[in-house]
Amino acid sequence: MLFIYKKTDYFNLQRIFGHVEWQADPKLTLNAGAMLEHNDSTGTDLSPRMSLNFKPTPNHTFRIGASSSLRTPNYKEEKLARRVVLPTVSGN
Repeated sequence: MLFIYKKTDYFNLQRIFGHVEWQADPKLTLNAGAMLEHNDSTGTDLSPRMSLNFKPTPNHTFRIGASSSLRTPNYKEEKLARRVVLPTVSGN
Protein backbone atom coordinates (compact mmCIF):
# COMPACT_ATOMS: atom_id res chain seq x y z
CA MET A 1 0.00 0.00 0.00
CA LEU A 2 1.37 3.40 -0.97
CA PHE A 3 0.61 6.48 1.14
CA ILE A 4 0.96 9.86 -0.54
CA TYR A 5 0.28 13.28 0.95
CA LYS A 6 1.10 16.85 -0.01
CA LYS A 7 3.29 18.74 2.43
CA THR A 8 1.38 21.93 1.56
CA ASP A 9 -1.93 20.54 2.84
CA TYR A 10 -3.30 21.89 6.10
CA PHE A 11 -6.34 21.28 8.27
CA ASN A 12 -8.21 24.34 9.59
CA LEU A 13 -10.12 23.86 12.87
CA GLN A 14 -11.83 26.35 15.20
CA ARG A 15 -13.68 25.63 18.46
CA ILE A 16 -15.59 27.66 21.01
CA PHE A 17 -16.91 26.34 24.34
CA GLY A 18 -19.58 27.57 26.71
CA HIS A 19 -20.78 26.41 30.13
CA VAL A 20 -23.48 27.52 32.57
CA GLU A 21 -24.35 26.25 36.04
CA TRP A 22 -27.52 26.90 37.99
CA GLN A 23 -27.99 25.86 41.61
CA ALA A 24 -31.73 25.29 42.09
CA ASP A 25 -31.20 24.66 45.81
CA PRO A 26 -28.24 23.55 47.99
CA LYS A 27 -28.75 19.90 47.00
CA LEU A 28 -29.55 20.29 43.27
CA THR A 29 -27.31 21.75 40.55
CA LEU A 30 -27.97 21.86 36.80
CA ASN A 31 -25.01 22.09 34.39
CA ALA A 32 -25.27 22.76 30.66
CA GLY A 33 -22.68 23.39 28.02
CA ALA A 34 -21.89 23.21 24.35
CA MET A 35 -19.00 23.18 21.93
CA LEU A 36 -19.34 24.73 18.48
CA GLU A 37 -16.74 23.48 16.03
CA HIS A 38 -15.95 24.43 12.45
CA ASN A 39 -13.44 22.59 10.27
CA ASP A 40 -12.57 22.20 6.59
CA SER A 41 -13.70 18.58 6.54
CA THR A 42 -17.21 18.41 8.03
CA GLY A 43 -18.23 22.07 8.30
CA THR A 44 -19.92 23.30 11.48
CA ASP A 45 -21.06 20.95 14.28
CA LEU A 46 -22.65 21.57 17.67
CA SER A 47 -22.01 19.25 20.64
CA PRO A 48 -24.42 19.99 23.52
CA ARG A 49 -24.36 18.45 27.00
CA MET A 50 -26.43 18.67 30.17
CA SER A 51 -26.20 17.12 33.62
CA LEU A 52 -27.99 17.22 36.96
CA ASN A 53 -26.13 16.83 40.26
CA PHE A 54 -27.94 15.75 43.41
CA LYS A 55 -26.03 16.09 46.70
CA PRO A 56 -28.05 14.36 49.47
CA THR A 57 -25.19 14.66 51.99
CA PRO A 58 -21.93 16.67 52.08
CA ASN A 59 -19.93 13.51 51.21
CA HIS A 60 -22.13 12.07 48.43
CA THR A 61 -23.10 13.37 44.98
CA PHE A 62 -25.16 11.62 42.30
CA ARG A 63 -24.94 12.83 38.73
CA ILE A 64 -26.97 12.05 35.63
CA GLY A 65 -26.08 13.53 32.27
CA ALA A 66 -26.58 13.39 28.53
CA SER A 67 -24.52 14.63 25.61
CA SER A 68 -24.24 14.41 21.86
CA SER A 69 -21.11 14.82 19.76
CA LEU A 70 -19.37 14.04 16.49
CA ARG A 71 -15.75 13.04 16.00
CA THR A 72 -13.73 15.19 13.62
CA PRO A 73 -11.50 13.10 11.36
CA ASN A 74 -7.80 13.61 12.01
CA TYR A 75 -5.49 15.04 9.36
CA LYS A 76 -4.37 11.68 7.97
CA GLU A 77 -7.93 10.32 7.74
CA GLU A 78 -9.04 13.39 5.80
CA LYS A 79 -6.06 14.22 3.58
CA LEU A 80 -4.25 10.91 2.99
CA ALA A 81 -4.60 9.32 -0.44
CA ARG A 82 -4.55 5.51 -0.29
CA ARG A 83 -3.49 3.62 -3.38
CA VAL A 84 -2.92 -0.08 -3.77
CA VAL A 85 -0.68 -1.09 -6.68
CA LEU A 86 -1.19 -4.69 -7.80
CA PRO A 87 1.10 -6.50 -10.23
CA THR A 88 -0.23 -7.28 -13.71
CA VAL A 89 -0.80 -11.00 -14.28
CA SER A 90 -0.70 -12.32 -17.85
CA GLY A 91 -3.10 -15.07 -18.85
CA ASN A 92 -2.09 -18.55 -20.17
